[in-house]
Amino acid sequence: GVTSWLELRLALPGLNLPVDALDVPSGSPGGLGFKVAWAPHERVALSWVSTFGVPVEELAEGTGIFSWSSTLNVGVGLSETFGLGLTIATSLTEELSETAQPLAWEVGGALGASGSFDTTGLYLEAISTVNQAEEVRVAVALGVTQMLLPTLQLDLSFEYDLPEYGGMTRVGLGVAALF
Repeated sequence: GVTSWLELRLALPGLNLPVDALDVPSGSPGGLGFKVAWAPHERVALSWVSTFGVPVEELAEGTGIFSWSSTLNVGVGLSETFGLGLTIATSLTEELSETAQPLAWEVGGALGASGSFDTTGLYLEAISTVNQAEEVRVAVALGVTQMLLPTLQLDLSFEYDLPEYGGMTRVGLGVAALF
C-alpha cells in the first residue's frame, strides 16, 4: 500500500496444473498494476484493480503478447465478521507479431462470502467467465488471509474449475506489505 486508498502491485506469473500435452505451462500472467479503493460508507468498500501483464503460456511458446486485466469490486459488510462481495472482471490480450490473431477478450464475475476473525480472513467465491470463442468457465474459489504483522499479510487461495467448464486447478500464494 502506498496510501490508504492506493496500492501498487507486482504479480508473479501463476502456473496452472496440469501442464498441457506438450509440457507447455499455462497460467495467469504476472505483471505490474495498481488498486484504487474507496469506502463511501463504513460497511461498503469499492475498488478498481488494473494490471498490465506478461502471460506465462505465450512466453513459454516464444510469442510476444500484450495483456491487460481489470476488475471492479464491491464489498458489503453484513456485520463485524461477515461480508458479501461482487466482482466484475475483464481482460484483453493482443498478440504482438505480423501474423497476429484478433484481439482476445474475456469477461466474467464472481459472487463471494467472507469472514474476518481477528487476524485471519476466509472467503468462498463462485466464478464464471466467457471469452470471444464463447468458452464458458465456472469455478469455485476458497482463500485464507493471515496478518503476520500490522503491515504484512499472507494470502493463500485455491480455485477449482468445474470439470465440464474448464477442468483446471489453481493454487495462489501472495504477500501484501504496507509501506
